[in-house]
Amino acid sequence: MSNLNKYFSPLQKRRVKKGYSQQEMSKHLGITQSQYSRIEKGQTNPAKHIKKLSEILDCHPSEVFQGETKKK
Repeated sequence: MSNLNKYFSPLQKRRVKKGYSQQEMSKHLGITQSQYSRIEKGQTNPAKHIKKLSEILDCHPSEVFQGETKKK
């Protein structure tokens, strides 16, 4: 079983796979770490950040919250 399977959200899994902390992600997005955490937990609407998230995570915007990660 992969260590990545312990992560609950596809966004969290993608972030960890890329080696980013929540703090680093929040800096890329220009938001606070707590705001980013709420996005990752599904507690806030991420719509305005989808394009930037997909660029950071190297995936299509529609894949940011999907379960499967892009294989390289």
